[in-house]
Formats: sequence, C-alpha cells, structure tokens
Amino acid sequence: MIALLAPQFGPSNPLPPLALGFWRQSPNGMGEKRRVTIAPQSCRAGRVANRVLSRRDLLSASRAGLALPFALRADSGLQAQAPAGGGDQTVQIQAAIDRVGPLGGTITIPEGVAFNLQALRLPPRVNLSYRLDDDLSTDLPGPDPASGERVYFSANSSFPAQRSGGAVNEWRFTAPFHPGLVVDVRKDVRGADAGLGANQNRTEPARASYLLQDSQVSRWRVLYENYGARQEPLAGIRIHSWRAAYLLQGVGASAWPTAPALRDRIVGDASGAVGFVREVRPAALVVEWFSGAFRVGESLRNTTKSETSTSPIAAAAFTESENAGIGMDLWHGTVTVGDGNPGVATETLQTYGNLKLVPTRGTSVNNVKHVRAPTLILGGNPEMPVPHQLGIQYDPSQKNDATRRLVAVGDDLAEWRGEWCSVSAMCSFDAGLGVETNATNIGTIARTAPGAYLITFLHPLRRPTWIAPDPSVGGETSDGWSARFIERRADGCRIQLYDRAGARADLPAGAWLSFLILGGDV
Repeated sequence: MIALLAPQFGPSNPLPPLALGFWRQSPNGMGEKRRVTIAPQSCRAGRVANRVLSRRDLLSASRAGLALPFALRADSGLQAQAPAGGGDQTVQIQAAIDRVGPLGGTITIPEGVAFNLQALRLPPRVNLSYRLDDDLSTDLPGPDPASGERVYFSANSSFPAQRSGGAVNEWRFTAPFHPGLVVDVRKDVRGADAGLGANQNRTEPARASYLLQDSQVSRWRVLYENYGARQEPLAGIRIHSWRAAYLLQGVGASAWPTAPALRDRIVGDASGAVGFVREVRPAALVVEWFSGAFRVGESLRNTTKSETSTSPIAAAAFTESENAGIGMDLWHGTVTVGDGNPGVATETLQTYGNLKLVPTRGTSVNNVKHVRAPTLILGGNPEMPVPHQLGIQYDPSQKNDATRRLVAVGDDLAEWRGEWCSVSAMCSFDAGLGVETNATNIGTIARTAPGAYLITFLHPLRRPTWIAPDPSVGGETSDGWSARFIERRADGCRIQLYDRAGARADLPAGAWLSFLILGGDV
C-alpha cells in the first residue's frame, strides 16, 4: 500500500515550493517501509529525515489521526527531481506512479502540483487524489471547471493479476447494517459566504445534487432545490439527463458528397472528436457529443458513409442543456414527467410495458389509499387559478354495471360530465350485405328470413345484456321503414326489418341498416 503523507512544517521547517512523498511497502510485503519522495533540491530535511518507520509506527499514527512527518530527501537511488515553482509536474507524477509496484496504492498529490492526467500511464490497482484545477488535461469540450474540489481518480482494476478484473473501477462502502450515502446542504453555515459569486445565495435556492459526468460533461443529475423567500412551485426533487451537442458551422449538407443523415457518426480529422448527427442544416451540422473537442479548421469524416467533408469547420460551439425530467414537488408530493418546450420531444414519456392506476392497494394488502377512483386527467395550465381539465374516471363501485364504470368528470374531478362507454360492436350494411369499412367487431352477416338478419361478433361480449338503441334504416328507398333487435346474445344478435306497412321485408336496394352496441369494459 502506498500513501502520500503530508509532512509537518513549522517555523523550523518551512514549507517547500513543491513536495511529494509516499511510503512504500517493502518487496516482501512485511515489516519496514521505504521512503520515496519527489522534492526540489532546496527542500530542508524533516525532523525524522533519517528514520525508517515500521508498520507499528504507521498504524499507531493512523489510529491517532496524526500526519506522519517524513524527510523531503529521498532514499538513495530513488531521487526524483521536481522543478521548483509549480510548472507541469507530469513527469514527476509518472515517476511516483511507476514506483507503486504490483500491490498498487493511492497517491495523494498536494494542491498546486500541476500535471496532465491524460498523459499518465496508470498500472493496475492505482488511485490518484488531487485538486481538480491542477489537472492540465486538454481537448475536453466543456469549459475549464477552475475548481478547488478534490478528485479521487481510480485505475484500481486488478486485471491481469486477477482475471476477473477488467474495465470497472469501483468504490465500495460496506457496513453490517444499512450503509448509506448522505449529501447534506448546510445552508445554516455562513462562514463560507465569501465564496458565493454574483447573484448567488445560500438559500435562494438551497441545493444539493448527485451528478454523473462523462469527461467533465454533465450527463445525469438528481437535484434537490428549495427556497426560503416564498413557497416556490419549483421546490422539490428533480431527475434529468443532459443534452450535450456541438453546432459545427461550415460543414452542413452542401459540404459533403452525400448529405449526412440522422445518427451518422462524425469524427474530427485532427482532434479525433466523435459525435452523432442530430440535425443537418444547409451550412451547419448539429451533432450529439460523444468524446473529444472538435476544432475550428479541421475536416470531418462521416464514418457511416465513408466520406470526408469538402470544407473545414468554420466555427464550433459546444452546449449543455437539460432534457425533460421527472420531478416531485415538496408541497404535495406530485410527480411530474417532462418540462420541455413544445416540439422539443415528440414523446415525453414512453412505456414499454403496462401503465397501471391502482385504486385501493399500496405496499400492503391492507393499506387503503385515499384515491378510491383512479382518474386519467387531461388538463390545462396547472398554475392557473382554476385549471381547465377533464377526467376519465374509473368507478369501482359500479361492479354490476360495466357501462357506468367510466365517468367523465370536470375540474374538481367530482363534477359529473357524462359517461364513457365502450363500443362493443358497430356496423352498417346494404341490401347485398356489403359491410362498411368502419365496422367494429363484426364477423358475419346472414339473411335468415324475410327482413331477418343474423350478425355474429368476432369477439363475444361478456354477457347478452348489452345496451344499444334500435337499429336505424337509411336511404330514400326506405323512408318510413324501421328495425329492432329481436334477439340479443353474447356472440351476436338478430335484427328484424319492417317496411312502411309494418310487414317484414328485406332491405331494398339503395338503403342501408346501421346499429351501435355499447357496453362492457374498455
């Protein structure tokens, strides 16, 4: 195990401009440690410059929470020179990493030691701890974070020493009961207010978040937000992804042998940056970012079509924007899906399974919910004083009347507006028994006697007590004619037709007979 340990400095031992040090376990993994230090030549020796600490020394100091002093002069043969003054220390950091050995370890880089993470070779089982703005990495699409945050960078895969290791670097927090990760915003602490920027405030809003990034580009976030000045509708929890895109000018449809298509893979010739086409304009491309930073002046390759742009990038603009997310407000606990501008997305919510509203049961069989009649609501602006809405409400109390289970309700979800009834069967046919193309659930139609027609359903109804008005007869040749159901069955029905004199008669040419059957659950 290797850990960089901060030396103890004071009036008699001043802080050097740059110093790195770590303790290295002996090759046999037991007993004494060897010091390995990166330091400028001008550094003074520490108070224990010539002492070699044992495992017991290290454990005792660790348990006491003490920082172990160490010499700023390396052991013979392990000297690694670092320039005084804070320039690029990548070579010296690499030298420290190379000394870690097969057992691996964690190297802590002090603040102010600049290096390029992209240029490092990282063997298995290595971790780095450093300040974010000390990393000199280039070709990242977003702005420089210029942040004093500590970063714990892991290359701790055990592959190939352990064949089960690989491309996953994980942190683990385990406990005998209920391990948890707590993110706590302490808006009551005023001592750091000097760090607030323009128009920033501890309480407007108070925020805490969990953010996933890809090469320092935001991709997914859980955000808590609350306000102290007033009860803000935006107060609550929000989960959303980010859209990361490049607008590349000068390489639009006219700059290619064949205009790029949606999702084509675009690669920068010089930068190696990768994106996928989202939009093709006459003089520009909008690409969904994947990696790297596109550069002005470079040509592009469409690897999907094996083509190269005939002109270079004239301008490149990188943007990050929030996608529609899922929110839960703190006042009511209401869950909202989507908050995008009209036309941004065609489907805010897609389900590839069943979407179910449950009226009475929760996590327990006996846990009765307050919502007794689940309702699908189509509404206007919810921030208006009286939102206009219409609900399709399922009434489970109507257990013996399937035609009254779906009710149309108004703004307060209690005002009765009507009933929603399913169409169980619908048909219109002529004298030749030709059926209209908009028929519903009709299998066959047959004449069984003068003016008598037998209709069978493709899908039988649950019971023969369905509701339907009398069939209607249309056409100039059938003025004064009438029809009625003479038999109702679950699998069909019989209709009898009567002429103007009330006699049973077949449907005349130029006339048609129509009927509509309601009933049953949707």
